[in-house]
Amino acid sequence: FYFQQFYFGGYEFKYGDGMTYLDPILNLINNGEYIGDKYLADSRYFRPPVYPFFLGIIYIISSLALLDYLVAAIQCVIGSISVILIYYIVLNVSQNKAAALTSASFIAFFPFVILWTPLMYTETIQLFLIFSLLFFATKAKISVYSTIIQGILIGLIILTKQYLALFLIIPVYIILLTPLLNWRKKIIHILLLFISLFIVVSPWLVRNYISSGNVIVFFGKTSGLRNALDDSVAFTQFANKFDENTTEYMESVAQTGSVKFIKHHKFLIDHEDEITAATSLAYKCGGSFQERRK
Repeated sequence: FYFQQFYFGGYEFKYGDGMTYLDPILNLINNGEYIGDKYLADSRYFRPPVYPFFLGIIYIISSLALLDYLVAAIQCVIGSISVILIYYIVLNVSQNKAAALTSASFIAFFPFVILWTPLMYTETIQLFLIFSLLFFATKAKISVYSTIIQGILIGLIILTKQYLALFLIIPVYIILLTPLLNWRKKIIHILLLFISLFIVVSPWLVRNYISSGNVIVFFGKTSGLRNALDDSVAFTQFANKFDENTTEYMESVAQTGSVKFIKHHKFLIDHEDEITAATSLAYKCGGSFQERRK
C-alpha cells in the first residue's frame, strides 16, 4: 500500500484502464444499466462483470471518495493471501517446504507485484482466482467437491479476463492424466467441471444475448475500445498540438465521422472542424477517454 508513494511520488491507485472497470458498475448502480460508455453501445460487453462488481460492492458500503483507498487496502489483503496460496501450490507439487517458501518469497517481494497489487486493475483479483484454482488442482486427492470448486473458479476467471479461459486446460489435463481415477470417473469429473463453469458464466451469456441478440462469449465488437491505448496516445498528441498548427493532423482524422457532444466553453465557432475531428477521436478512444472528455 505504501510502496505507491515511492514509485509515483504519491498515493496513486486508479488511472488509465481503471475507469473502464469502474464506469460500468457505477452506471448500473446509479442509472440501472451496465455500460461503460453511454456513447458506445458495445461497451456493455467490453468489461466482464467480476471485477466491476467487486468494485461496486466496495462502493456501496463506502463512498466514491473512499473507494480508491478501500479497494487498495482490500486488494493488499487479497494479494497477501495469494502469497500463501503460492506456498501451498508449490508444496503440493514438490513436497518441498524450502521450494515453497522460496516461491512465495519471490512473489511477496517482487517490486512489480507490490506496485500493482493495490491498483484498480484486475491483476490482483485474477491472480488470486488463478492461484486458488491451482491450489485445488494440485491437491493430491481429486474429489467431486474439488472439481466443482475448480469449475466455479474457472467461470469467475473467465468473467474477470476472458482470455484466461486458457487455464481450463490445467484441471482437464490433471484429471485426464491422474492414475487415481478410471476413465468413467474421469469423464464424470470433466462433465462436473464444465457444468459448474457454465452455471457461473451463463447469466453473463444470457444477459448479452437478451441485450444484443447475439451470443457474446468473449469480447464483442467494441468500437475501438480494444485500441483505447493507441487512441489515447493519439489524442494526447492532438491535445498537445491544439494551440499550434493542427491543419495537417486534422486532415488525417476529419473523415472518420463525428458524434454529438456539448462543446467546451473554450472553443470558438471557428474551431468547429477541429472540434468535430477531436470528438471523432474521442469516440474511438472509448472508455479510456472518459476523464479527458469530461
